Amino acid sequence: MPPGGVGGAGPKVTGARRRDTEIPHLLVDLLGHLADGSIAVDIDAVPFASIDARAHDVEVQLGPIVGARRATRSSVDRGEGAAELWRARRIPSELARNGWRVRLWDGGEELVALGRGTSPLTGHVHATPAALWKLRKLV
Repeated sequence: MPPGGVGGAGPKVTGARRRDTEIPHLLVDLLGHLADGSIAVDIDAVPFASIDARAHDVEVQLGPIVGARRATRSSVDRGEGAAELWRARRIPSELARNGWRVRLWDGGEELVALGRGTSPLTGHVHATPAALWKLRKLV
């Protein structure tokens, strides 16, 4: 009998764990399933992220992220930073292909835009050198 059939126990996962580096790809896939509405996430009553499904926009405020610098540095210290970036390189193209745009902000300044509305010549990423310098300091 097939998994999940009558009397079946359903699909069985043995020892499989999703790596943290696969999570961004999973989130891109999930965005495609949002048809309408919006979601807002606050951290300690400070806006952190918002998703507008109708406009296909995701906006993330980097200011409220506590510990981002520590988490990023620890992965770089373990020598995993370059590998994580290499695996994540397809995310902006996936966003653009699905019509989504993700923008990272610090206060009122847009630091990085990924996906829709950005040039395929830059891998669907837009950022100024000054914004990249500021982003480097934040994370």
